[in-house]
Amino acid sequence: MGQTHQLNKLEIPRWIHGHMNSKHSLHVFCDASQQAYATCILLRSVNPQGVACHLVAAKSRIAPLKNISISRLELLGCCISVRLAKTIFSDLEEHGNIPIHYCSDLMNCLYWIKNDEQWATFVMN
Repeated sequence: MGQTHQLNKLEIPRWIHGHMNSKHSLHVFCDASQQAYATCILLRSVNPQGVACHLVAAKSRIAPLKNISISRLELLGCCISVRLAKTIFSDLEEHGNIPIHYCSDLMNCLYWIKNDEQWATFVMN
């Protein structure tokens, strides 16, 4: 049975908008392994009382059965990150221009995204 009896004490705050004078920013993280790739988006609010970070959304996908490289899986993680961030950003547009910060731990993805070269079909798509 373990610690399942403590689940009824678990509280997850649903309100994420913070103080009126808060400065907001979205932070998007993605990662991948041979089994799956995923992303999560946090809303960071800074106000006179301090800093608060709230999970806004997360998404994951199981890696394809065909064996593909971690670099390509990381790139797929970047794709779902951008799509999810676009949705969240459009929902928060009424709060002004909120900066978005994207984070990935693989430099290959950053190189592929930043450079406009003639990549292979998978990377170009």
